[in-house]
Amino acid sequence: MKDCISLTNAELAIMQVLWQNTDNGTAQGLSAREINQALPEKQWQRTTLATMLARLEEKGAVQRQKAASGNGYLYQAQIDEEQYRQSAVNDLLDMLYHGSVRSLAASLVASRRLSAQDIDELRELFKL
Repeated sequence: MKDCISLTNAELAIMQVLWQNTDNGTAQGLSAREINQALPEKQWQRTTLATMLARLEEKGAVQRQKAASGNGYLYQAQIDEEQYRQSAVNDLLDMLYHGSVRSLAASLVASRRLSAQDIDELRELFKL
């Protein structure tokens, strides 16, 4: 993925549902109703969700296809979750830390409590 597709928090919530569906091996996609049911804390109106799904389709993040029943559409993620994460982190790194991984790492350490296990995992990760 060349450029990070910019996603709002609401769009990201929808993408996470679609990515979870992909991880579960269900390749046919989800209906808008199924997406809404997977986000009980949101419970968007049908038209609101339809607008967000249309925007995601315009951005190239989702693809819709007519449901086999002929009623409505099924939606599938068209961008890979890990590629999106990496691209978003790179954008964050460039925007807020001028590309400095060291500054980002220092900020993370300063803003969060790290357990002994976290520190051990980081040490292992940075053994190049």
